[in-house]
Amino acid sequence: MFDKYSGKYIAEKKALEKHLASCQNQGSNLERSLDSEMSYAGKLIIMRDSADYSQKQQLQNLIFPECMYYSKKKETCRTNRINAVFLYMSKLAG
Repeated sequence: MFDKYSGKYIAEKKALEKHLASCQNQGSNLERSLDSEMSYAGKLIIMRDSADYSQKQQLQNLIFPECMYYSKKKETCRTNRINAVFLYMSKLAG
């Protein structure tokens, strides 16, 4: 059975490896896009300070896509989820 099916799977593996290699050529566009987004994200504090109320809400919804909760007792904000890009950036920043 090995001889019967191994040729088929080896050929399929080679085709997949070739497809993956061709996808890696698009990495430069991804890197440029990521650099642009990181630059934009680094300016969020400045943007928030000069934004009006609705723009601040849009920024908040971008960073925290699910609802935010405020605890009066503890005087803290909580959320169930943070946008993955901003979460990654905060981890990088330490």
